[in-house]
Amino acid sequence: MKTKSIIRIILFCIFLFVVLLGFVFYKRHTVRMADKRCYDNLKKIGLAMKQYAMDYKDYFPIGDDFEGLSLLVEDGYLKNSDISTTYKYHSGYDECGSKPTGNPDLPLCWDIANNYKNYGYVVFADGHVERLEDEEWIKFLNHIKNQKRFSPFHS
Repeated sequence: MKTKSIIRIILFCIFLFVVLLGFVFYKRHTVRMADKRCYDNLKKIGLAMKQYAMDYKDYFPIGDDFEGLSLLVEDGYLKNSDISTTYKYHSGYDECGSKPTGNPDLPLCWDIANNYKNYGYVVFADGHVERLEDEEWIKFLNHIKNQKRFSPFHS
């Protein structure tokens, strides 16, 4: 009788361990999926901006933040679900050398500062997306905060 009680207790502990392990893996999976969704959205935005610029004499959409990004939707470069108010965007650039978009280090669109705790994603003028973490993310946020219009960012 005592052995059955011990076996039940052991089985119950194993059950609890498996349930807790499931919660941990589920949480990690949802965080990874949110990261991937953000990366994919910014990649789509970057490609849409490049396509827009090709059609509009090398200029990116006019209008900051949602206003500028919504032009990409209106002109059919993006689906509405691909943009949100969780990204920052500053307009006024084009794709030529002296014009800032000719520089691949020019940040075009990025996460707002409080989307994630210690990191964020940035899409640059050449369309690539980078995840900036910790000090690099803070350095980037300070860089853009101190600019009226953006200069290239070197991580």
